[in-house]
Amino acid sequence: MTERLLTAIATDDSQGATEQELDSAAAALGIELPEDYRAVMRRINGGECDFGGSWIVLQSLEAAIDRNASFKEAGFPPFIFFGSDGGGNGYAWDLRPERHSRYVVVPFIVPEDEAVIPCGDTLEEFLSVLHGGIPFERSGD
Repeated sequence: MTERLLTAIATDDSQGATEQELDSAAAALGIELPEDYRAVMRRINGGECDFGGSWIVLQSLEAAIDRNASFKEAGFPPFIFFGSDGGGNGYAWDLRPERHSRYVVVPFIVPEDEAVIPCGDTLEEFLSVLHGGIPFERSGD
């Protein structure tokens, strides 16, 4: 799935992030960036594309730092956002100790625990969920 994303999102002008930029972003965000995410960002530092059943906006490192600073100021729950669907849903890492997965979809309008959609512990799992279409109704609800 990662290669499929890179093929769909890369343009002739795509440039990857440097190790220094990735390390600086991790420090600014206050987390260790997942290695699978770092690998993608080394090849493309942001972009957007149609991806199966979803639209993916992968933020540049700079945009992710800015967005997360704004969300932190607004008192958003403990998520670090790295992208979105271009609409009302953010793509994030779940930092809660009781999380169900590392990669999640969080509705911007209701960033509460019960609205978070777990999408896997790896970027591959996350992209598989997005490619198949985000399951907005959780089982058992």
